[in-house]
Formats: sequence, C-alpha cells, structure tokens
Amino acid sequence: MNATAKQDGGQRWAVIGLLIAFLAAGGYAALLHYKSQDLEAALATMRDEAGKNQQATAVLAGNIKVLSDKSAALEQQQKLAAKLAVLAAQVEPQLGGILEATAANAKANKPEVRGAALVSLGLVSQVAHGIGNEAARGFHERALAIDPANCVGRLALGLGGGNAGEMSPECAALLPDAAAAGEAKPAAAAPAEAPAAPPAPAK
Repeated sequence: MNATAKQDGGQRWAVIGLLIAFLAAGGYAALLHYKSQDLEAALATMRDEAGKNQQATAVLAGNIKVLSDKSAALEQQQKLAAKLAVLAAQVEPQLGGILEATAANAKANKPEVRGAALVSLGLVSQVAHGIGNEAARGFHERALAIDPANCVGRLALGLGGGNAGEMSPECAALLPDAAAAGEAKPAAAAPAEAPAAPPAPAK
C-alpha cells in the first residue's frame, strides 16, 4: 500500500510539474507574443518615418535640381551678356561718330531724332561698360535736354542711377521698377537771394 501511495504521489507531483512547466511555457509564449507585437509596431513606425524621410529627401533633391538648373541658366545668360558687351564695345566707336553727328545736326534733324541718337549711344555704352557708366549717363542727360519726352532715355538714366525726373504714366508703365528707382531726387534748395543793399543816404 505504501508503494501504491508513493506511486500515486509521484504521479501527482509529475502532473503538477507538467502543469507548472506548461504554465511557464504558456506565459513565456505570451510574453514573446507581446514583445513581438511591440517590435512589429516599432518596425511599422520606423517604416513610416523612413517613408516620410524618403519623401522629404526626394522633395529636397527636386528643389536642389530646380535651383541648380536656374543657376546654370543664369550663368549662361551672364556669359551671353558678357559677349554682347564685348560686341557693343567693338561697334561703339563707329556707331558713336554717326550718332553724334546726327545729334549735332539740329538743322537737318528734329529734336526727337537727335534725342534718339544720343539715347542709342547711351544704351550702347551701358551695354559695353556697365549700367552706371558715366559717359552713358551724359548721353541720356543730353538727349533729355534736347527731347524731354524721350521715354527710353529717361528710363535708362534712372536705371543707371541718374535723376530721371518726372515720368508720364505711359513711360513709367514700360518698366515700373525702373521708373520707381529713377524717381526724381529732391532738388537742392535754391540759394537765398542776397538782401537788397540799403538805399544811399540823401545828400
């Protein structure tokens, strides 16, 4: 009987041991399951962030390409402008003589023709030597003295930093920015007249 009791006790402990092992294995499996879910959630978040970063990187790369293209186009335009300046400088002496003669011939040419000749020479000088060239400014000022209605000369003078004076609305509409930059600067105050000399005392 003792043997039977011992056998029953051993079986009972074996069942208990198996149950504990089963529970432990189940708990461990549940823990692994939850950890697996956490890892999957973390991986999903990382994938989302990576996708967003890839999109941002793609947008940034696109913006960089656009800026690079614009920079290349601007550089090309600058090179072309430099070449035009060289060509303008080459024809300036011959063209200058013709235009100066046209501007000086007041009998044969109307004021608007003489003014246009000087403005043309001023524009050539600006292309050849820079927008603020002093000689070009002088040509435009002479042109406006001959023909105050010369709109191109007034705008070109303003672009070069000179005093373009008052512009008509039609003239200002051609180049609004240039018209704003070339608005007439405040004129210097005229010197005060000397006080009249007191009358000489009567003899």
